[in-house]
Amino acid sequence: MPLRKTYLPITLALCSMLVLAACYKDKGNYTYHKPDEPLIALDSVYNVLIGDSLVIKPRVQYTGTDTFSYEWKISLPDNTTREFKGPELHMLYGLGAARYAGLLTAINHNNGMHYFYPFVVSGETVFSEGVAVLTAENGKAQVSFIKANGEVLSRIYQVINPNDTLPDDPIQIIKAVEVIMEPDITRCYWVLGKSGKYKGVQIDVNTFARKGHFEDNFFDVPDTVAPQNFCSTIQGVLAGVSNGRMYAGTTSTWDQAPNFGMFGLDAAGDYTMHPSFIYNTDKQGSQQYFIGFDTKHSQFVRMNMYGGLVYFGPAYAVTGGAFNPINLGMDLITMMQIDGGNCFAFCKDASGAVQELKFSVEFNGPFNFNPIYQHTFAHPELITGNTKWIGAPGEIIYFTSNDKIYRYNPLNQDLRTLTADMGGKAVTMIKLMEDGTLAAGTENTLYYLNISGGNTGTVLRKVEGLPGNVIDIVNR
Repeated sequence: MPLRKTYLPITLALCSMLVLAACYKDKGNYTYHKPDEPLIALDSVYNVLIGDSLVIKPRVQYTGTDTFSYEWKISLPDNTTREFKGPELHMLYGLGAARYAGLLTAINHNNGMHYFYPFVVSGETVFSEGVAVLTAENGKAQVSFIKANGEVLSRIYQVINPNDTLPDDPIQIIKAVEVIMEPDITRCYWVLGKSGKYKGVQIDVNTFARKGHFEDNFFDVPDTVAPQNFCSTIQGVLAGVSNGRMYAGTTSTWDQAPNFGMFGLDAAGDYTMHPSFIYNTDKQGSQQYFIGFDTKHSQFVRMNMYGGLVYFGPAYAVTGGAFNPINLGMDLITMMQIDGGNCFAFCKDASGAVQELKFSVEFNGPFNFNPIYQHTFAHPELITGNTKWIGAPGEIIYFTSNDKIYRYNPLNQDLRTLTADMGGKAVTMIKLMEDGTLAAGTENTLYYLNISGGNTGTVLRKVEGLPGNVIDIVNR
């Protein structure tokens, strides 16, 4: 027993040294051969019209002799999948107008390796690209669609919804876009009007079928529903003025919930809001504010989105003396903010003269209102009850007067008439488009005008055959 106790530790130590030596000699004494990987090229997105065939033919490069099989999977929102096998994907597409994640798996049957290649299938309809046009035909709203190839689908809403009616005296069509999502999600169109059985209709952007009415968007419908002007917030819900009160759709729930975007109570406060307001937001939607005008007290007011819409009235510091925004003493005609910076307002004073105001605000804190100037507008004879206004980059303002469109530079008060000939018809709409062109509408016709540097409104193209006066348009 003593002998074992003496030599056992020595024996174990010698064995350990031999093992370590063997490991040291084996260091780097092998070569790893990575299996050849197939090179498979897929497009990132495959666009397909509903009812058409979806065909995906991947480009495969492989220099080896191994045998491969291919499996395709398209994931659906209900957590189910559509699965296919074969080197190419062939299917009659009927999944709907949405984006679906796809995955191609290449399986090497010689070594069991799996290789994965993601892609996206984007289901589209004839309404996925083009222009939705709101017109007033004998006082009644019509919604048409201009396809990407220029074809006009006249009165398409009524064709698809023959037993439904749009509002009378239409005022705007709004594309509700959830901008904070990547990519943007176009939720629906809203068509609003001043009168009729319903004051607004919600339209599916992919089918043009009615989704609901404006009145359905209230948790508790107020006694008077009178939409005056609304916009889409960065979350893709409506915010704006109805019957002089400010509303904003709720965003405190999942964006797929049925009550997402519905109106609760109006923003509490003692005010009567003018239809013209300014909405501003950062890219994340964490800082959203509104500049409004309270006609009851003749003052510019502040509203912020703090969970919901909160009315603060004139709770801001005035940092300039060009005019008094808390007691303006004038009637607002319109106001606009250009490039998220300086703001312009046009008002009528007690004598009936048109006054031009320029100001800036800091409404995300500190809360400041900076009046920059006030002077009498030099061309009041051009302003009518039907004048349309739009601000453009470079602090240029365009406005209409009967059958003419004017370019106005507030910096030097330079006024120029655009050269576009509207055929003597009154201009019923102007809108700045994403590509920098100016869209203008008249009876039956939509014009696109070149207003880029040095150009004074030459007609780039026009679309004819629209039913009634063009009121508003949105791109899709």
